[in-house]
Amino acid sequence: MDDSMGNNPVSIKILDQSYKVNCPVGEENNLLELAAQLNQKLVLAKSRTPANSITQLLVMVALEISYEAKQQSILHLQQAKQVDERIESMQKALANALIKGVENQDSSAP
Repeated sequence: MDDSMGNNPVSIKILDQSYKVNCPVGEENNLLELAAQLNQKLVLAKSRTPANSITQLLVMVALEISYEAKQQSILHLQQAKQVDERIESMQKALANALIKGVENQDSSAP
């Protein structure tokens, strides 16, 4: 089976250079959006950094993107932990309420 099946070639432009990239069908808009974001980061890096080559720019932007992804991952884990703690707290409160309800029924039984 051919690996390219289900892919469309999409033209993207990075730092005024065009590239054709195979992209899964239905993901073209995501690819174009990501390419635009990458291009924006590269243009910004190029304007504020005396990089001597495109390779240096790419490395700097790759590190920046990796850092941002790591921060998002940490934030996601913290949020998941908070949700887990809230669920656990609610489960304990529910269990306590059920126990008190059963105790109240037992004490009021004839």
